[in-house]
Amino acid sequence: EMDISVNNQSTLAVNPGESSKADYKSAVEFKEDEEFSIKLVRNILGFANSGGGYIVIGFKDSDLTLDSNLTDAITGSYDTTRLSQYVNSHISNAEKVTLVVHKEAKNGKVIPIIFIHPFSKYPYFSSGKAQSKGFGRILKENSLYYSDFVESSILKERYKRWIAKESGKSQF
Repeated sequence: EMDISVNNQSTLAVNPGESSKADYKSAVEFKEDEEFSIKLVRNILGFANSGGGYIVIGFKDSDLTLDSNLTDAITGSYDTTRLSQYVNSHISNAEKVTLVVHKEAKNGKVIPIIFIHPFSKYPYFSSGKAQSKGFGRILKENSLYYSDFVESSILKERYKRWIAKESGKSQF
């Protein structure tokens, strides 16, 4: 079970460090149908399919220091409802991705932290929406994304068991 306390989220902003549960992105405004946002959707689906996680906006990828480009406008563009709707418009599942955007203050900046819940019943598959907008190379239709940090062989076994259970077969 993931620690989704505010205390844990504060730690992500105070002591940044990429892990299997946390990913850091530079200060880029969330705008529908732009490359960064499509990549963000792919990351969110990856975490949702890999047990959940956090994406922290406003840190430089190179050294995980606070990005000086982080403005209130960028922070404000990360809204739970807006981001949820956008992510869910890119999946083919009936079940929706659950995420919450938490705002954390640090050094006079307000950092958006996206908490992504793991899937409860079925893993999330991408729809063809990104492809129709010209971003098919980033988010392919009917694809299953998972976090790069998760050992893919473990995950493949988990999905094999899930598919076997769903189709009522004992062998996959």
